Amino acid sequence: MAFVVHLAGAIGGSPRSLRAGNSVLSVTRRHRPLLVALMLPLALALLSLTTPARAQGNVTVKVYSLLFHPFLKISMIEAMNAGFNASMASRQWMTAPDVNVELIYPPSYSVPNEEVLRSVVEQNKGELIIILGPLSNPSVTRSRELLRKEGLVAFGPVAGSSAVRGWDPNIYFIQTSPAAELLALLRYAVSRLRLRRLGFMYLQGTSFGDGDYKQAVELMSHMGLQLCGVFTKNRSSPFTGVDNVFETVWEQFAATLPQGVLLFASPVPDTVAFIRRMVADNRTRKSFLLAPSVLEIVIANEWSEALAAVGAPLVPGQVLLTGTNPLATDTEYHAIKRFQKDARAYLRDNPGVTVFNATDDFDHDDIEGALMVYGWIAGEVLAQALSGRQWLRSREAFMESLYNQRRYVIDDLVIGDFGGNCKGDAGKHGAVCQCNQGGNAVYMKALVDNYRFLNDKSSVTYSLSSHCYSDDIRLDAPLSGLLFYLWDNRIAMRGTIPFFY
Repeated sequence: MAFVVHLAGAIGGSPRSLRAGNSVLSVTRRHRPLLVALMLPLALALLSLTTPARAQGNVTVKVYSLLFHPFLKISMIEAMNAGFNASMASRQWMTAPDVNVELIYPPSYSVPNEEVLRSVVEQNKGELIIILGPLSNPSVTRSRELLRKEGLVAFGPVAGSSAVRGWDPNIYFIQTSPAAELLALLRYAVSRLRLRRLGFMYLQGTSFGDGDYKQAVELMSHMGLQLCGVFTKNRSSPFTGVDNVFETVWEQFAATLPQGVLLFASPVPDTVAFIRRMVADNRTRKSFLLAPSVLEIVIANEWSEALAAVGAPLVPGQVLLTGTNPLATDTEYHAIKRFQKDARAYLRDNPGVTVFNATDDFDHDDIEGALMVYGWIAGEVLAQALSGRQWLRSREAFMESLYNQRRYVIDDLVIGDFGGNCKGDAGKHGAVCQCNQGGNAVYMKALVDNYRFLNDKSSVTYSLSSHCYSDDIRLDAPLSGLLFYLWDNRIAMRGTIPFFY
């Protein structure tokens, strides 16, 4: 729209005109002071609209990837980072006009996350930077103080324990909480598998397991049930093999004849020894094994080796894991279709960066495919978080924007809601308060033939975004009953149909 202003001449000039679109207003000298007062704000507004964004200069946001761990396979680290890169490459590494993103890798994957973080902070004093990760419960715990001191946000960290969850504005989880994963596993075991004797395994002296065990006991108690047995011992450091303590605890546990076992322990040698013994012992060989997503990096391989050691075949569906995002092959999701498109384009331009290639169907490694999807989701969420230039003025402005009632919609996947400190009764009116985690779905996947993972699409568990943390959610005991479908009586059939659909 063009605005044309004509003012009256200084000495006796004829009235001139003010044109706005197709309207012309006559202006005389006596109107001039009023006109100037009215037009000055408009002129300033127009100037701000017509000033190109690049006049302010390009902004490059540095993203430092801490999505690594010394004990994680390099190919898994590469899969997560490649997923993130695929997301950013699909938008030419720009999240807004003149806002560029640069991903920076650590100098070595053998250095602990927190040491890399300290080095990054020293190199970027006061600058807005993004920390992608870190990975593992201890790394998140040891990074908290420095993040808080520097006003930085750990974006999309990966941690499998509820112990590191809870309100902390410097930690921005985009995964479903471990408490929600436990809830989904218990619900599946009791309601779907109808297991009556359910055991629990965790290790003491670690950041993973103690809180989950207590929550499991509470959830079972609320249903009028209890665990049939518990395998727990201190973590061996270093692990020198199965000792007398392990044997004693195992015998007590196996004697309870569990039909299923909830495995909530870090992927360490003690956990591997438990998996192998579970397969080797006739009392537990047919038991279901139910575990959270953090164990997906080891469980398929260890289960395979344990079966091979005793010459037993794989029973499809005996091992069940939760997932915090769909598999790379779950193309019924629109988001996964777009992931595959972005990933193929990125891999075509960057061959050899993962086990996949540009013509892949992502079906020969489900674990690394799922990790690549997680990296892609992290990229999609961060792209939205960086889409407003006004949020990039400082670390404080960026953090404030992250908790301004944020929800990220990625096609048919939803991450959020995120919210900070609320005023008055805002929470009662629907605002999300003190919530720094956004995943709302738990996917159940089974280990099937050829050691592939297959999502059970009928068992996806969704939690309300109003329940930021799943610690206060309870499970009701399953109801068993016998219903008659009276198809030859229209009135009776009308009353029973709702129970079948």
